[in-house]
Amino acid sequence: MMDRAQAGSSVLVLGSGVSGLTAAYELSRAGHAVTVIDDYDQPGGNHLSCNIGAYTFDIGAIFFWSNSLMLDVFPSATATWEPIECTTGRVTPARTVRSYPFDLKREFGNLPLPRKLAILGDVAWHRLTHFRKRSVEDFVVRRLGQRLYRESGLDIYIRRFCGLPPERVTYTFAERRMQWLRQKTSVSDVARGVFRRFTRKARAPALQGFARPRQGFPHMYDQAKRQLEAAGVRFSLGAGLTSITRDGGGFAVTGATGTWRGDRLISTIPLAMTARLAGIDDIAPPRSMMMTTLFCRFRGTPGFPYTVLYNFHRDGVWKRLTMHSNYYGQVGGDAYFSVECTQPDEAQSPEALFEDFRASTESFGLFAGELELVGHLETEFAYPVLDEESARNREVMLQRTEQMGIESLGRQGAFDYIPHSSMAIGLARKALAAAAGRGR
Repeated sequence: MMDRAQAGSSVLVLGSGVSGLTAAYELSRAGHAVTVIDDYDQPGGNHLSCNIGAYTFDIGAIFFWSNSLMLDVFPSATATWEPIECTTGRVTPARTVRSYPFDLKREFGNLPLPRKLAILGDVAWHRLTHFRKRSVEDFVVRRLGQRLYRESGLDIYIRRFCGLPPERVTYTFAERRMQWLRQKTSVSDVARGVFRRFTRKARAPALQGFARPRQGFPHMYDQAKRQLEAAGVRFSLGAGLTSITRDGGGFAVTGATGTWRGDRLISTIPLAMTARLAGIDDIAPPRSMMMTTLFCRFRGTPGFPYTVLYNFHRDGVWKRLTMHSNYYGQVGGDAYFSVECTQPDEAQSPEALFEDFRASTESFGLFAGELELVGHLETEFAYPVLDEESARNREVMLQRTEQMGIESLGRQGAFDYIPHSSMAIGLARKALAAAAGRGR
């Protein structure tokens, strides 16, 4: 075996989320001496869970699938996963509950013929004439037309998810987040569906879904940490980071618990935080949305059969709920779930958000019974706000940190919307391979 000191440089990795852990894994395999540093006192980044009594909650609908790259990278962590059946629905603008993202049979198939023809004509017209690529609205309208876009409530959900009107959200966001829409509305995909229907050809087997272990994300990510430590990776958690400086040809990272030095620095923590630590304070940071997650207990009969439910209706601040008790089991007859509320502007209290949720779901007929708020968690850097101003600020800030020699990775580090952990692993690997090609 090659001596580690001779094989490569010493690398400091800021952040112990999926991107940071992937960087540590790949770099340690390449022979580098790696130290992972994080303000959190446990690995996993924003994959956060909260146990309140016998209830267990997440800050979002965080699931894994049988084709995930995590199975290859962190087998000890994925061995803790619990198999689940994940079904997904949405509240429509008509206050009905339908499957997500669309229920074409029930929502389109039952329409009167003149309405069907009007929608199909609108879709065809926009396919032939709408080629503008400025916003997420352009992306969707070209594929669905204006009628279906508005009537489905997708415009409402995009506004709630992004904290901005859809016409202000960049086209790049749509290309990253909404590939499912491109696939489902492509001529080839529709043709394959028709072919299967008439030939009765079997579909490919569905992917198996998984949830983190019932004990919580710390149990899962502790396995990944142990795996990396066995490979020589060092961890400094609860670091209380205060500054990043150049130290000769390398870097010095200082925190409340010490100073760490390395030849190379990779950051997966929020980009604005990296810039602040590095003393880059003359640039307006790209904007992130805060999310408040409500933890709720319910006893009664829910008005929907789904594990995850999205809000496509205009009423209610909440955007998505996840029924954790559907796969972890009820507690003493109680169901329990998390509710995500993104807050782009003036923040509301958890109590006010819960009352808003209660009022809207009561009008939708979703929860007939005893509903109680048992806790909450606020996430400061939940989602990047992807308008043109944030995109420009992101590019300038990345250029300045790169000029200092800092490499930025991941959803937080590169201020890049990455919808799932498998993509985070793939993008981290790609960036590290490109850096290796440049001699880093």
